[in-house]
Amino acid sequence: MRKVKFFTGPYRQKKLRTIAFWSIAVLVIALLLFFLLRKSLEPYDFQLAYDKALEHSDFEEIISIHGQAQKIIADGADSGDNSAELADAILIRDKIEIQLSTYSQSLIESVLRGNSLSSEEAERLSLSMSIVGDDSLEVIEDVLKDYVLDVISEAEYIHFLETLYPVPEFKRFLSEQVNEFVLIRDFKTALEPAYQLLQQGEYSASADAFESLGDSEYSRMRSLDHILEDLRMEALDSLYLLRMPEIQRLIEQGRLYDASLIIRSIDFYFPDREELIQAKNLTDKMVPSKLIYWSDPIEAISVKPIIADSERAFDNDVFADRANEDLLTAAEFRLLLEALYENDYVLINGNEIVDEAGNFQRVLIPSGKKPLLIFLDDFYFTPQRVESGICSRLDLDEESNVLGVIQDRQGIENLQSNSTAIDILEDYLQEYPDFTFNGAKAVIVLSGADGLLGYPLNSEHLVRMRDQAQSIGLSFYLDSVNDFEANREKLREIFASLEYKQWVFASQSYNRISVPDQSLSSLSWDTEHMQEEIAEFITDLRIYAFPFGNHVEANSLLSSYLANSGFVLQSGSGTPYAYTIQKQGYVYIDRQQITADKLRNPQANFLNNFVSGRQIITDNKRPY
Repeated sequence: MRKVKFFTGPYRQKKLRTIAFWSIAVLVIALLLFFLLRKSLEPYDFQLAYDKALEHSDFEEIISIHGQAQKIIADGADSGDNSAELADAILIRDKIEIQLSTYSQSLIESVLRGNSLSSEEAERLSLSMSIVGDDSLEVIEDVLKDYVLDVISEAEYIHFLETLYPVPEFKRFLSEQVNEFVLIRDFKTALEPAYQLLQQGEYSASADAFESLGDSEYSRMRSLDHILEDLRMEALDSLYLLRMPEIQRLIEQGRLYDASLIIRSIDFYFPDREELIQAKNLTDKMVPSKLIYWSDPIEAISVKPIIADSERAFDNDVFADRANEDLLTAAEFRLLLEALYENDYVLINGNEIVDEAGNFQRVLIPSGKKPLLIFLDDFYFTPQRVESGICSRLDLDEESNVLGVIQDRQGIENLQSNSTAIDILEDYLQEYPDFTFNGAKAVIVLSGADGLLGYPLNSEHLVRMRDQAQSIGLSFYLDSVNDFEANREKLREIFASLEYKQWVFASQSYNRISVPDQSLSSLSWDTEHMQEEIAEFITDLRIYAFPFGNHVEANSLLSSYLANSGFVLQSGSGTPYAYTIQKQGYVYIDRQQITADKLRNPQANFLNNFVSGRQIITDNKRPY
């Protein structure tokens, strides 16, 4: 049997040291593998790495972090991962891209200010553009747009190209501009007239011009095509913002024909704008398809203020007989409107039959209709008129409708509809909108001696009206209208509402004078006094309606004076038929006065063409 030999001495010690070394090595390797494995299992702290790179201005590291984030995002998109690490990667990627985009644009703006790029800036810009280049494309096209619109000079534009084109990542964006520089320069010249039209507010013409340029050789360059499309859209947006509110205002005013003209001029630009489509549908429905120009004499009638309170008008006082002879009740005025409508009359605007130079203008009306002017004569309010059942003044309701204020014998006031010719006609037109063409209403004939529309404006008016009130026992008449400034403010509101709704105004002289009996001096004083009083309330006073049925056709001095004072339409009474004549600097039109007495026998008073024998005077409170 062999004996086992045990080694001793130096050899044994050496072997033990070898075993110990390798044991320690294996342990170290194991520990390193353990820590590395644990490290790999921990999520990468993007924010910490990004903050450290920013702190050291390590641009390359920032780019590297962006690449790592993009890889995690791409892998996560493929696997459907929704981990916190993916969310952090998306957040840091977006931060870096915003930073790079800001950095790129700051360098581009520096170049536009005439600066050059260092080699480091060029390298960093190229790296940035490799990541956010598409985001900067808009800036590059804006520079081109600034050049062709003369915002920057040609020298500035060339410096921009020469500085940035060598930057590697810029070549793909700028190569077209560099290669087509001659075309761009030609485009700049061709664009100038179209752009001037846009700047001048000629939006339709500029949109058409931009479209025409888009159909030319310039459209083969994508960036130029984009510029043309942007400018065309700018022109069309400006056109719509300008025209659509105007269309809506005209429709609200009843001026549907005017609105239809604007709609027809722009609707092909905007086939999908719903509010424009609705407006077109309305005007197509309401505006007659066949219109004619009327060149014959125009018929005109006049009525005095309407009786709102029949019991008070016909109470056998000293004013009752006159009211019974001259005035119509609210119901009777409505019957008159019905008769006029049935006889194919259509209301026209008194300010539109004569131009500013005093020349007669043909009147556009629906075919089959006859033009008519209605004058609301003697449209002033006094205590005596209240005793005749007329309202004491005008006022506005909450919707800015002009109504009459009715004052009873105890001084109690009520704002009441169906109390003036104004609101009666407005209501009638709501039911029969084709009784007017293009929103025309009537002519309100004003004088100034008793204030305006029932409101005293100075001490003279107040004393005059107070004396009248006291003479018939109406001491309370002026209690609610003795503040002149408040009266002026109220009148501004009333006149603004009336003008907006297409009522027009005429002067009857300040003192309701018999004009043929005046000297030039007295007429001049009266006219200037009236114009001064009315100026703050009315922007356009072009009609002079002589009181008392007078006219001055036989006195060229007075008629010429009135024409030179701006009264290019003058109206009196004298003929029982339509009479319109062109005179030197003005047009004269005769108006037939409609009174209760005349309507009792319309044929004898040459009114049958208006009422066709229809019975108008029907109020059973009348004495006869």
